[in-house]
Formats: sequence, structure tokens, C-alpha cells
Amino acid sequence: MLLRLAQQLVTIAALLAFVVGCSSTPQTQSLIHNPPSSLNNQLTKQLNVPFFAQQDYFCGPTTLAEIFNYYGHSTTPEQVAPTVFLPKRQGSLQIEMTAATRKNGLLAYSVNGSLEQLVQLVHDNIPVIVLQNLSVEWQPLWHYAVVIGFDIPRKKIIMHSGTNQARAVDMAVFERTWRRADYWLLAPLTIEKNSQALEPLTYLTAAHDFSKVKQHSHAVNFLQQAIINWPDYWLSYFMLANHYLQQQQPELALKWFSQGLEYGKTHTDYLNNYAYTLSQLGCHKQAVETIEQALLLKPNDTSLTSSYQEILSASKSVLSDVASKKCH
Repeated sequence: MLLRLAQQLVTIAALLAFVVGCSSTPQTQSLIHNPPSSLNNQLTKQLNVPFFAQQDYFCGPTTLAEIFNYYGHSTTPEQVAPTVFLPKRQGSLQIEMTAATRKNGLLAYSVNGSLEQLVQLVHDNIPVIVLQNLSVEWQPLWHYAVVIGFDIPRKKIIMHSGTNQARAVDMAVFERTWRRADYWLLAPLTIEKNSQALEPLTYLTAAHDFSKVKQHSHAVNFLQQAIINWPDYWLSYFMLANHYLQQQQPELALKWFSQGLEYGKTHTDYLNNYAYTLSQLGCHKQAVETIEQALLLKPNDTSLTSSYQEILSASKSVLSDVASKKCH
């Protein structure tokens, strides 16, 4: 989406030189003087990411094609373009970039990040698409590039950008252009990719987004991977179990609620949905006990009180031998 602005860029460039010279870069300074220990003293790295020379306005399709090919998806910017390129805007919006990532079966991990997070992702063999404003805020010049490496001693970020392959950019200059785009990044992920730079809630939200477009197998696979990545995080079990509830598969929902109970037992939402699942499967005694446990945590919660009445009523409406059924 690198736009050509002809004569007005001359004026902007002159102003930009002054703005750049005066603008602070705290993230760059922090990274240079205190590299995170998680890098294990590996202060330089460059990934072998395929490169396509960008056509005008095609930085969106080009960056996606580069990463798709990195993960073994054979494609070209021209093949990607119909899903992301907006001719009237002469570019690609972030929402189209994430949607195209999902369409190709990759998790669209998108966040307003930091330089340390960016470097950690690349260190962990995850190339990252970044959005930059190569001009000033009042006259933006938006551009997507793929960060493929870093060289902290030389203060460089290495990226595929436009027609430049593996371009080494001054880290401070990069920070400024990235900051003007609110540090937006998109890290498409395959199922086996993990990094301590990944935040579990962002990962889970991106995994759940698959189900919104009926890519249920991808949703399940990435939600299960989240449990592997963060085994003591209650929300991973909660979201996977809820997915199965929405798909009318209460037995599978019960399996994951049960497995995550140790981590979810202090969260009333978890206990509420777990109790409903138990009740739905005829495990009425356990259902009542579970919703009572939730009420002990929040005795004045009207939603929990309503759930309790529904579950208690269901337990009284069945025969006693069914009501005493145990579910595991």
C-alpha cells in the first residue's frame, strides 16, 4: 500500500526529517541497552522468508504472500490480492489482512505490540507483518512490511519492504514509523508455532474467530493448542468447552470443563457454564453442587441466582435415580 505522492512528498520529507530528529525512541533505547534475557544472547537473526518485489499499492497482498510461502503455502501476491486489495482505497485494510490469514488456515495473531515483542517473535522463527506510516500523522503514507530479522548491536531491523529485499532499517527510524501506526502487527501462525511473546488472550480470541466464519476444525485445533501452550490458563478450557456447547456437543464440552476445573473453579462464568452442561447431560446432583459453588463466590449475583433456580428446577423434574447420575 505504498503510495506515490509526487511533489507533496518533497515538502513532507523536509518536515519529516525535523520530526524524526526530535522524536524520542524509548523502546529502541531499552532494547539496545537491556536486551531481554529470553533472546539467550542471540542479538542477531534473519529468517529465510521468500521475497516478492511489490507492485504499486500491493504491499498487503505481497506481505501476506511472503509469509504464506514461508509456511509452505504456494501462492503469489496476485493470487492473494482478490481477498485483501481494495481498488478504490488503493490498498488493504487491517481487517482484510486478518481475514485472508484465517482463510489460509493460519491463526491471525494481531495486536498493538512493542519492539521487544516483535524481536522476540522473530527470534522464535515467526516473521511479522507491521503497519507503518512513512510520513507524518496529518499526511499519512501507510505501508505494510515483513520483519524477518534484527541486529541489535548494529541497531537494525531487517525487513522485506516494497522492492527491497532484506532491507536493514535503523531501529530508531523504524520505531517512529511503526509508532505512527500504533505499533500494529500481524503474526500469522501455524499450529506448532509458539513464543513467550504471545499473549494467551489474544491467541484465544484469534482462535475463536475461526468459528465465526465456520472454520470449526481450525478453531478446535488452535483452542486445543492454546491448552498445550498455557495448560494452567482457565480461559483456554472455557472457550474450547463453550465451542462444543455451541456446536451441540455437550459430552465434549463436559470433557474440557472437567479437565480445566482445577484452573476455572474460582471463576463464576466457568462454574456457571459447567453446571449447565452437567444439567444438560442429566448429572443433576453435580450440577446443583457446582452452581452452589459459584454462588459462594458471588452470592449477590442475580445471573447466578437465576441459573441456580433453573438447574435446581431441572433436578427436581426428573426421577430420583436419574437425578443421582454421576458424570465424569
